[in-house]
Amino acid sequence: MSVEQTFSSIFSGKWIFFAFLAGSLIAAYNDYFALAAILMFLFLLYFFSWLWGKMSLRKVSVKVSAEKTRAFPGGTFPVSWHVENDKFLPLIWLDVLHLRPKRDCAVPDETFSRGARQFPGEIEQKAIFGRKFAWILSWQRLDWSMEYLARARGICSLENLTLVSGDGFGLTVREKTLRLSSPVKLVVYPRIIPVDLRPFLRPLYDCAGGGAGYFEDRTLLKNSRDYLPGDSFKSINWRMAAKSQKLQSNVYEKILPRAAFFVLDAESFKKGTDPEFEEILEVLASLILRLQDQQMNCGLTLPGNPGSLHIPSCKNSGNILADLAGIERPVEKKKKKMGKMTSEDALEDEQILLEKEEEEIPLLFPVSEILSYRDLLGQVYIAARDPESVTCRQLVAAFGEDKVRYIFCENPQGIHADHSMTLEQIRKGAEE
Repeated sequence: MSVEQTFSSIFSGKWIFFAFLAGSLIAAYNDYFALAAILMFLFLLYFFSWLWGKMSLRKVSVKVSAEKTRAFPGGTFPVSWHVENDKFLPLIWLDVLHLRPKRDCAVPDETFSRGARQFPGEIEQKAIFGRKFAWILSWQRLDWSMEYLARARGICSLENLTLVSGDGFGLTVREKTLRLSSPVKLVVYPRIIPVDLRPFLRPLYDCAGGGAGYFEDRTLLKNSRDYLPGDSFKSINWRMAAKSQKLQSNVYEKILPRAAFFVLDAESFKKGTDPEFEEILEVLASLILRLQDQQMNCGLTLPGNPGSLHIPSCKNSGNILADLAGIERPVEKKKKKMGKMTSEDALEDEQILLEKEEEEIPLLFPVSEILSYRDLLGQVYIAARDPESVTCRQLVAAFGEDKVRYIFCENPQGIHADHSMTLEQIRKGAEE
């Protein structure tokens, strides 16, 4: 899918063609053959220049592929580009452009230049990355590989590219917005930082002793085996030992611990700052990754329409981190002016229209779907900016206030102080 637009110089419009052609005919009629030849040359020059620019982007295709599409900050994405001119007419020059992603989450190497461009129909300029090519011959294909550096959390989408080309004199410029049939999305996960897992594993340690995040249910006997050094005396089957004079150890069913289910209350950060939001995402990503390393099931839900829901598991960290990479902090919408507003210097008869506040659509959680998996969620943790800004009250009421724990950016005060923790406590605990 592509959208093409042509931009011509005022000296290459249709009127200039007719002017040169008419002037040449008039000069020839009056026996001014030298002037007629010059005007005819200019007519042909402008005509073929306009035609060349008009046809420049026909049958020009671009393909992008990536060996890997997910990385942590500091990693790289090997990306391959393929530009093909599948026609007889060569390209004198070609610009390949794409928009810079938010926070410059993934940036190309030095083969791409940085800049800004005002696109057709846009009021403001937009930051772009671009590469310029000179002389792409007939039926020629250019292939090259490069690297994008993962710098910050976010998603860099290589889906809509802008191709710009034209004639060699700059009289006619052709611009085409190309939507790739196989788009590439480079996902940069949140940064992983040291975190203290003890507050989250403490419910597990209170259970029967086990290892690697599991504990044994001694009411469910699986089988028996010969005693091995290091086996607990509680696991020895004394009845069999009395009969056979041989020590046997019972093997019990291993039960997964209580899972951890994290709820990111993004709406609570509307009045917050971007650094606060980035910090909470880094802590959540680090907790989920480290807890899953301990064989603890972790899940996550994000607000949205519809929301994103991940049921606790030990094998879903990639999808969870990808969702955390793509979420943006909600911001308070300003009042929108409906109609024209008069200024102090406006005419008296100009109509004044009242301001109307733009209606905001709140980000919702899939509460009914979350509750359908209630038995699998385990301990619920709600991550919010502070106690006063918590917005997921319906979810808290469904689980019960005493069943929910909180993770706040600031020091909690009031009703949440007994069953909450701050980002500073989680990070400082990892240093101890």
